[in-house]
Amino acid sequence: MAFSNALHAQLAPNFQYVPGQQDVPLLYRADQARVTLSVGASFNLFEFLEGPVFGGELRGAYALTDRFGVLGGGYAYRLDRVYTSTIYGGASLITQEYRHQGRWDHWELGAGTFKLMANNWIGELYGLVGWGGVRNEFPDGYWLSSRMRSFSVQPIIGRASGFLEYAFSSRFRFFHLDHFEASTVPPGDFREFDTILAGQGPFLMWEPSLTIRGAWKRTRIVFQVGFSGDMYRTTPTRSDLTLGLGLCLWFPGRAMDSEWHTGE
Repeated sequence: MAFSNALHAQLAPNFQYVPGQQDVPLLYRADQARVTLSVGASFNLFEFLEGPVFGGELRGAYALTDRFGVLGGGYAYRLDRVYTSTIYGGASLITQEYRHQGRWDHWELGAGTFKLMANNWIGELYGLVGWGGVRNEFPDGYWLSSRMRSFSVQPIIGRASGFLEYAFSSRFRFFHLDHFEASTVPPGDFREFDTILAGQGPFLMWEPSLTIRGAWKRTRIVFQVGFSGDMYRTTPTRSDLTLGLGLCLWFPGRAMDSEWHTGE
């Protein structure tokens, strides 16, 4: 069975880049650690009415010394949509529904430096390497997949005061898609994916975000809003807006209990 051009046009753009959220630990002293578990919703603004791609994330960070730390984690997002396509069947129109499912998984490890400044401001700079992939599943058993490799540089400036923390982050991510694979499909169906994705890149993304944490002493509610834009080469399609909500566990390490924050 061959897909109609209308259905093809609907499905093709959803082989999309999902940036995920950002780890913003705001470390300032040796042996401190944070673990964050969150859920996210990632939107392609050109398809906003189609709804978001939903996922979950797990991230952690640890301060090795008073100036250097490591971080790592990852995310998995899932797509599950139903599209309606109208095709011509002889003298009549036939409306059909197709289910489109997919996933985007990505994991990262990184290291960097941080510094406690005046008035409880903290500056951080991390570099991260990442790996993962994307897979889309279409009607009648068709599927597409690609591997992803990435390198990111992430500067952070934030402030911790009392029971409230807020930070601005600006991630610059290089990523490359390769090892493109696809199921056997009829001639003409999805063939352009071979030229769009296979071996292309690297792509360079600029991804600013705002993170707010607050509530209790050792357990924080986390909210993050992030944006993603192309700086070099246009991605096949991407999620422009990502919203995240989760819980963060804070371990102050060797800091005295009265110093569980940056406030002395």
